[in-house]
Amino acid sequence: MSKLHAIDSETLDSLKDLLGENFNLLIETYIGDSSERMGRLKEAIKADDDDGVCAEAHGIKGSSRNIGAVVIGDLCEVLETQARQQALVDKEEQFAALEQAFADVCEALSAYL
Repeated sequence: MSKLHAIDSETLDSLKDLLGENFNLLIETYIGDSSERMGRLKEAIKADDDDGVCAEAHGIKGSSRNIGAVVIGDLCEVLETQARQQALVDKEEQFAALEQAFADVCEALSAYL
């Protein structure tokens, strides 16, 4: 995935216009909260904790889609669905792809601050 396409710029531009000076707080909160959730998701995957995977993937999915990080939302949706069905497949590889996407999104978001 290209770092330039990590974020839907139209969504982010709309949020920036809407929130004004509070936009930076939104981005900082997203990065901080999602970083913590990514850590908990990694631990849940290691522990084969389907409920934990489902909860953390769901949280990351929602906040990511809200800021236009569609790829992260899609990757989390797959993890969430598989965890809900207790059928996680290639979870380490999926998490590695999610980590890379998150790094790309964080880099792209830094250009907006």
